[in-house]
Amino acid sequence: MYQARRAAQTANLRLEELAYDLKRKFGKWDREYGISDKAQRARDYAAEQVQNVDRQLGVRQKARNATTDFRLKLPTVRISFKHHLPP
Repeated sequence: MYQARRAAQTANLRLEELAYDLKRKFGKWDREYGISDKAQRARDYAAEQVQNVDRQLGVRQKARNATTDFRLKLPTVRISFKHHLPP
């Protein structure tokens, strides 16, 4: 029992050390190569492109209109569907 507890404590300590070392290494890489800035710019660019496509095609408005129309027509669809079901 004591050995299992000791092994678990050792494993936890090693994992904490590994996490700390990885955090330091990634921090160094980020400072050296500007990874987080590049990732932020890529996210911003992707969001901008999605907005441009949405502006050009009106996808968001079309989807909103389609869902609104469906909600308004749903009672009629239910009624007509019930009439087509076999008894």
